[in-house]
Amino acid sequence: MAEVLKVAVGAEDDGGLLSDRIRNALTDEIASGALVAGSALEEQQLADRFGASRTPVREALRQLVVSGLVEVRGRRGLVVARMTPERIMDMFETSAEVEAMCVRLATYRMTPLERSHLIELHEGSLAMVEANDDDTRRVALARHAQHVEQRVRELGQKSYWEQFEHSPEFAVLFLPGDQFLSAALAERPDLIESALKQRIIVTTPSTLMALLKVIAYGWRQSRVTENAREIRKLGEDLHKRLTTFVSHLQKVSRSLGNAVDSFNASVGSMERNVLPQARKFTELGVAGDEVASIDPIEQLVRLPASESKPPSGENTDETQN
Repeated sequence: MAEVLKVAVGAEDDGGLLSDRIRNALTDEIASGALVAGSALEEQQLADRFGASRTPVREALRQLVVSGLVEVRGRRGLVVARMTPERIMDMFETSAEVEAMCVRLATYRMTPLERSHLIELHEGSLAMVEANDDDTRRVALARHAQHVEQRVRELGQKSYWEQFEHSPEFAVLFLPGDQFLSAALAERPDLIESALKQRIIVTTPSTLMALLKVIAYGWRQSRVTENAREIRKLGEDLHKRLTTFVSHLQKVSRSLGNAVDSFNASVGSMERNVLPQARKFTELGVAGDEVASIDPIEQLVRLPASESKPPSGENTDETQN
């Protein structure tokens, strides 16, 4: 039963996403009976157990609900579903229906020429299987290998990767069974190497999912690299703007310093040259109120720390001079 459950949900060992590892661990526990039917699965408890945040735990539980191993029970939340032979059969039938739907959608996108090539491939495979003698089987194998090689060549000539700006520089030729690839390799041992030279990757059901996960990982890394590049660009732009702002601030600081110096010089000149003469009018009784004195501005403009402090090891007096 445990092995059947693993096959039903595709619980392969995946060292990639944390949510996948959590999902696989919970799947193993459900399959082995460590988590019995009806056991509650609480996000925070699982997050503490796996040392993760609740986001990957929530994603893992969502995948388990989709696979049928976990179900939603109203106020109880998520619980382990009760597995029966009928339920497992329904899971396999659902997976088969999804695969059949994908095949139908793929055939709808085919051109008549591509569909005819596919029919020829199937007819060649059928003749190879139904051959009663070695000579007929050998001819059918050679024809099958020739069809696969021809299809590789046609895909390589179409250069699908040139039609999109962000796309892996290869196309995938999917064969619906490992036996089809093995039969073609028996006649054309260099088929895979020749396909790679034409930027075509020949895949089968046993390698397609691994290839898709590698592509998905590459896209995630590409997005991370693109984000890092954008962050660097924003940082450079921010540094440039900050440099411009600081230069303006330094000009304002110098202008304020010059204004304070000019004001203090004006006050000194007024006290030395103007006020003594003006006070004589008061002494002679010409004016009523005495002219008030003006205090100079003694507060200095605050400079940035890098400019206000002298470098270490240098004389403070020399720096001020």
